Amino acid sequence: MRAILNAPRWTRIVTMLAECGLPTIRHRIYARAALAMARYLKTCPNSTLAAHLRHGFQRPPNTRPDGDWVHAMADAARALGVADLVRCDPDLAVPDHFPPPPWAPKTFQVILPSRTHPKQQLPALLRQESIATIAPLSTPATRLYFTDGSAGENGKSGSAFVSGALQRSLRLPDNSSAFQAELVALLSALHHACESPVP
Repeated sequence: MRAILNAPRWTRIVTMLAECGLPTIRHRIYARAALAMARYLKTCPNSTLAAHLRHGFQRPPNTRPDGDWVHAMADAARALGVADLVRCDPDLAVPDHFPPPPWAPKTFQVILPSRTHPKQQLPALLRQESIATIAPLSTPATRLYFTDGSAGENGKSGSAFVSGALQRSLRLPDNSSAFQAELVALLSALHHACESPVP
C-alpha cells in the first residue's frame, strides 16, 4: 500500500487502508469464515457439525476469544452483519434443554394495565372494563354472576352474589377479612351454578 500510494514511511496503516479501500486482514478472515460456514450449512444441513454451528448463534457474542471455534464462526458472521443470511434455519433448542412433561402446568402471564385515572373514578372504570370483557363471551344461555364481599370497621363482614333476579347474601363470622368475604362470595356463586340445572 505504501508503494502504491507513494506514501511516506510515517503514514499510518489505517489511513492507507482508507485511501485504497481495502479491507483489514481480520475482515478478510471473517469473510472467509462466514462464507465457508454458509456453504457447509447449505450442503450438509442435517449433520452434527451443522447443528453445532446453529447452536453457536444462540449463544451470546464473545467479549474475548475463548478458544471455541464454533463460537468464533458465529461471531465472524455477526461482525460482518450477515448473521441472518448465514443462519437461515430456525433456532434450535440448547443441548441441555429438556421439554416439560405433559403433566406439567402450563405457564401463563398476567398483564396489569397501568392506571392513570383518579382513584374516585376507579369503580366506574372497573365496571366498564368488566362489561367490555364479559360482553363478547355472553350468549343468550349464559348465566352471569356478580359477586361482592366486604368487611366493616366494626368487625362485621358479609358476602353476596346476584344472578339475574336472584340475590343471595351471607353473614360471615365477626372479624373476617375482606379477602375472605370475597372468596366466600365466589364460592357461593360457584355452588349455585353447579347445583342449578343448565338451561
